[in-house]
Amino acid sequence: MSVNQARLYDKTLELRQSHKDYLKPLWQTAGWQEGQSVWRLEFQFKREVLNELGVTSIPVLLESLAGLWGYAMGSWLRLTVPNP
Repeated sequence: MSVNQARLYDKTLELRQSHKDYLKPLWQTAGWQEGQSVWRLEFQFKREVLNELGVTSIPVLLESLAGLWGYAMGSWLRLTVPNP
């Protein structure tokens, strides 16, 4: 199995550029405070990979989300810190 792509980006920076201020109250209800960063991590599984996994419909996809997320976070993605 393979994840086709991962994207990690600063949603607070995106918000400043896009003026999507309607997100701030949603974040605040989750404990966010003005001045803090909000990061978003997305994984992309293309149709070919999903077909290999037997994910051929939306209902099957919804049932498979936990497993796909677990694989992407636990086996595919690796966070490293450069060691000089």
